[in-house]
Amino acid sequence: MTGKLLRPAIVSALLFFACFSVFAVPVAAGSDPHWENTTLINNVYLPSPDSGMDARYIALGIGPDGTRHMSYFDNAKGEVIYARVRDGVATAEKVAIAAGTYTTSIAVDPVNNTPAITFGNSDHELKYAYPSGTTWSVETVDSGRNLGEYSSLAFDRNGTPNIAYNDGWHYANLKFATRSADGSWSNEVVDNGIYGKIGNTGYCPQLRITDTGAFIAYRDGRTSLGTLRYASRKNGESWEIVSVDAGDSWAGSSLGNTGYYPAFTFDQQGVPEFYYYDQHYEYLKRAVGPLIDKTFGNYDVVRDGGHVKGLFASVANKGKFGQDLDFRHLVFYDDDSGNLVYYPSDSNLAHNATFQTVDTGAGKYCAVASDPAGFASIVYYDETNHAIKLAWQVAHP
Repeated sequence: MTGKLLRPAIVSALLFFACFSVFAVPVAAGSDPHWENTTLINNVYLPSPDSGMDARYIALGIGPDGTRHMSYFDNAKGEVIYARVRDGVATAEKVAIAAGTYTTSIAVDPVNNTPAITFGNSDHELKYAYPSGTTWSVETVDSGRNLGEYSSLAFDRNGTPNIAYNDGWHYANLKFATRSADGSWSNEVVDNGIYGKIGNTGYCPQLRITDTGAFIAYRDGRTSLGTLRYASRKNGESWEIVSVDAGDSWAGSSLGNTGYYPAFTFDQQGVPEFYYYDQHYEYLKRAVGPLIDKTFGNYDVVRDGGHVKGLFASVANKGKFGQDLDFRHLVFYDDDSGNLVYYPSDSNLAHNATFQTVDTGAGKYCAVASDPAGFASIVYYDETNHAIKLAWQVAHP
């Protein structure tokens, strides 16, 4: 049996509470999967697209009890907002005033099943927030320059929070921070750029923590000279950094304009699989590696014989809590059609496979996560109506 997740009333920007009806819907074996979606919150104004370049403005995490946790920065209010859907009820609340931030990141502590959020504030500090009774406790992780413009939060299995982030607008470094048991934060520079000294790296990082170590996908070069980079540190070892895709020669440079909106996961052999946008050619790409020979296999994502102009790619493994490493929930915004698109992919990602339109006329800044039963949920932005929406599967793909 599978579940029809919810059919909520709309939460306005002024009233942060709504009730939902939740009921189970049996789905016959072999039946076609389909999607349902609803508006969660109205009157939401995210930063302009040019503010954060390739920023991810909405974050999503799902806890072991199936609660959907979301965070975003409301540009009109200058506030970081936390929203959740649990037991048929949707709520939203202010976490902090943080005028000037672009992105937030959210993750669920696997030990106590509570969310935590990272963001930057107008004082150029990277912040870490978590629920404390009826309020939010906010800690300073790092300070200086434009910290917190981009961050990615992940917990290890013991509940230790880790953050990948960049430390400035221009000439930025990729940094990594970890919280110790006494509540103090330590941080280090992971990468200070391809040229080793001028920075301009660490944009839109995506962090994953596994039992074997820490892994980060990110973009080097703020504009025009983008390169997809990958940093990995296995337990007890030093950071290793490689360029996944430097793009083709463009504008007289040896570096291309690629690596936007990076997302990645692992296959069953532990090999990283990346999805990202090539700004020069204007289509979604996929890379696999490093392979045995330390190289990467780069592929175009193709639909109906043509390239896909897929922005804001987000990927999550299927299975309970994303433990099926041979199957992906892949979502992106098709900039040509203006639709939110889903692709259930295996490790082969066959070209010209069946894509599913989840919603029409919406889908920017999408984020996907797998629930405890292996179903995908997607949170995304309806720019026309200034609303945050939620879509969910009602049958296995």
